[in-house]
Parts: sequence; structure tokens; C-alpha cells
Amino acid sequence: MNTEQVKTAFPTERDCMLFLIKKRELKTGSCAACGCMASDLKCYEERSCFVCCCNHFIYPRKDTIFENSKLPLQKWFLGIAYFNQHQKVTGQALSDFLDINYKSAYYMIQKLRKNNLQDFFQ
Repeated sequence: MNTEQVKTAFPTERDCMLFLIKKRELKTGSCAACGCMASDLKCYEERSCFVCCCNHFIYPRKDTIFENSKLPLQKWFLGIAYFNQHQKVTGQALSDFLDINYKSAYYMIQKLRKNNLQDFFQ
């Protein structure tokens, strides 16, 4: 998936969070605690979590490379797509592309190099 496709597929933070939940936690499409469908979850973007009807909190970033990052998931997804397109990415190039500071871009590149995310969007 290229960067333009990522921008259209994930226009909001909620879309990114739903993608992570469906990819990781809710492969069956329902809550593990009560069986509630993923579409019925209430989104709290400021806390980066969802709440089910049974008050079960679901944190999409937990146990992923995004867990301790304050960057929005949209920037992470764009960074993954950019990194997959250009394997020789520098921190400055990623910083300029995502409009983030150099330290954040360098941190992101280190995480992306450590984890093979070639098939992340499948």
C-alpha cells in the first residue's frame, strides 16, 4: 500500500484504531468479554481506546510498536507506507515527509527496522 492509499484508507484516528483492533484483538469481530460487535464500540480518541457495552476497555496500541508513542496512528501508518516504499529512509527524510521532529522520525525508523512490517496492511 502506498502513501496515497493509506491517506484515503485511514482518514481519521478512529479508522486506524479500528484497523488495529480488527487485525490484532478482534479477529472474530466481537468483544472477548461479552461478544459485542466491533462496530458497536465507543471510541475515546483522547485516550486511544474503545469501550464496549460491558465497560470493557480495549487499547489498540497495547503490545504493538505504537504502545509508548504519542504520535498519532495516522502518522505511524504513513511512516510505515513510506518506509516500505523507500527502504533506504533517513530520519531527516521521514521527518520532512511526516512533518514531525527529527527525534520522533529517528525513533520511528528504529522501530520499523527492528520489526518487519512489509505485510502490515494485508
